[in-house]
Amino acid sequence: MTLVMFEHNVQNWEIVEEKGVIYKSTDYGESWSKIQNTGINSNALIYSMAIDPNDPTVLYVATEYGVYKSADAGNTWQSKITGLPHLDTRNIIIDPANSNILYVGIESYNEFYDENWTSVQGGIYKTSDGGQNWIRIDTNPPQPSVSDLAINPTNPDIIYSATREMYDHSQQIMYRGGVYKSTDGGNNWIERSNGFGDIENLNVGSLAINPQNPEIIYAGTFDRFYHDESSGRGVFKSTNGGVTWTQMNTGLSHLSTNIITIDPSDHSRLYVGTDGNGAFTGIDDALINIDDQYETKSQIPKKAYIEQNYPNPFNSSTVINYQLPEQSFVKITIHDITGRLVETLVNDRKDVGYYSIKWNAENVDSGIYFYRIDAEGFSSIKKCVVVK
Repeated sequence: MTLVMFEHNVQNWEIVEEKGVIYKSTDYGESWSKIQNTGINSNALIYSMAIDPNDPTVLYVATEYGVYKSADAGNTWQSKITGLPHLDTRNIIIDPANSNILYVGIESYNEFYDENWTSVQGGIYKTSDGGQNWIRIDTNPPQPSVSDLAINPTNPDIIYSATREMYDHSQQIMYRGGVYKSTDGGNNWIERSNGFGDIENLNVGSLAINPQNPEIIYAGTFDRFYHDESSGRGVFKSTNGGVTWTQMNTGLSHLSTNIITIDPSDHSRLYVGTDGNGAFTGIDDALINIDDQYETKSQIPKKAYIEQNYPNPFNSSTVINYQLPEQSFVKITIHDITGRLVETLVNDRKDVGYYSIKWNAENVDSGIYFYRIDAEGFSSIKKCVVVK
């Protein structure tokens, strides 16, 4: 299953505003249907969504009217804004180890009243009770205008923020944009912008962490609002957890980007959305052989390995890829959360090579399942989620 949110659609080349609407697909994006969305402000632009990894019927969205939570797969929603400074929330993420812990990034805004400008800061806010209460955690140092957040999938204490430059008219202070990193769950932060160039007018709008090697991070930059001179610098990459960054813009004709993501089935492929000049896709050549699981299919695998299923979460079927460096008897089984055997997908001798197997889950209930591979000298278990 895939969930997506739209701010508008295009019909006969006319833009038709359609706010506060979430669409759902159960066939890998071939067709879409609206979710009821009862409770979300009908004028709200929806910027991001987070799905509880332990209960995929629990959803959160960040909107220009604050954070909303659904406990019934998106049919009804409740506002969760206690403690937020204002409601223009931009990005929301869930701690993969504790789904009661969430982080939301909020942008700043300016107001002009009675011939004076005043500023209202955003920042990074954290909840430890599933959205009931939020507290600001970016005071050391402050990051008053946050565009994106990313969390290390293997160590959720490590969090990154993408921020834009912001002049606070009320304090008369200029806050720098860039990338910031916390290694203690957001209590303390350090700027990690070495390699982006001139720190002035730096605006980082998006982040993506490689799920296999979280030291590899990608960042997209964008144009400063209401600025005559373009400040977009394209896409940057770090291979050391944000300590240093290098530009990687070959083939990217538009350098103001607003989203970057990694293909879940091929972590060397990136997708970049730009401000008004379409979407781009490209291969990070440095990843092709960065470790054993990124070998090209023409090579003999160097070790046994099983990939994360895709898509995940899913509705009716999913694909599991695995590889064998030598001939081996292979058994791949599906188990429910209690450990009970649900189905055996493979139980045969296999030659050296790369394999794909589809699991048809039409006859099982929604929930968390585990798939296990046992081969000669190799065993591994991974989690997957069925949503219906």
